[in-house]
Amino acid sequence: GWIGTGKLGTAIVSCLLSKKIKVSVFNRTYLNTIPLIEQGAIWVNSPKELVAQHEYIIICVTDGKALEDILFNEDTGLISSKRNTLKVINCGTVSYSTAKFLASRMEQENIIYIDAPVSGGIIKAREGTLTALISGQKCNIKLCRPMLEEFCEKIVELVGEGNAQLMKILN
Repeated sequence: GWIGTGKLGTAIVSCLLSKKIKVSVFNRTYLNTIPLIEQGAIWVNSPKELVAQHEYIIICVTDGKALEDILFNEDTGLISSKRNTLKVINCGTVSYSTAKFLASRMEQENIIYIDAPVSGGIIKAREGTLTALISGQKCNIKLCRPMLEEFCEKIVELVGEGNAQLMKILN
């Protein structure tokens, strides 16, 4: 499942759909998802509904506040599903402190979580040739990496929560 259909998110989902990968999408603004629905994506009404359909959730939103709401909203957030087999990949860029907080909170909720901020822009996203810096617990990285390989040509692993965000910010 995918959350966040801004320019980058839309380009990545379009890439996934072109590979015949089933993708359900959620975005705060439904209109942003229409081009993806026309390509075959399936609309869902909330992050919680997305969790009911997918074991992997990839998030690409503008900032830490939006990400926290998607994860922790009591009624519609991912954790409200109480699904302990959930794997969450954050492809957006947030601060190092936010990344550390999110990783800790997701661990408390028994949800597998990694940071994977991506670089490369819209064209590389459509082509599936982005670069991702990924960090988190090594076992979580191993579980989530195959999903990123569907739209990332280069993946750099940085063990430890928040380190991918720190490296992206320094870059």
